[in-house]
Amino acid sequence: MALAQAEGPEAGLRVLAALAGRPELARWPQLHVAWAELLARTGRRSEAVAAYRTALALETAAPARRHIADRIAALQPEFPAAAPPAT
Repeated sequence: MALAQAEGPEAGLRVLAALAGRPELARWPQLHVAWAELLARTGRRSEAVAAYRTALALETAAPARRHIADRIAALQPEFPAAAPPAT
């Protein structure tokens, strides 16, 4: 995320894409949250929502799941936020 702050979201997306190719990192919810945030910053809202949904599917902690669900709702104001399903 620091690279994205310094050089823009596309630079951050390139780095995250390389990391996502590693299976052990591809299962890490925070990678998908960061990916989604950078996509949202570039205006790619539907792709950001898809990345947040992937993070939501991987995340097990209730507070993090609520945060992810809130981010999805913020990107899709036409769909009210619903409580994320329990895991």
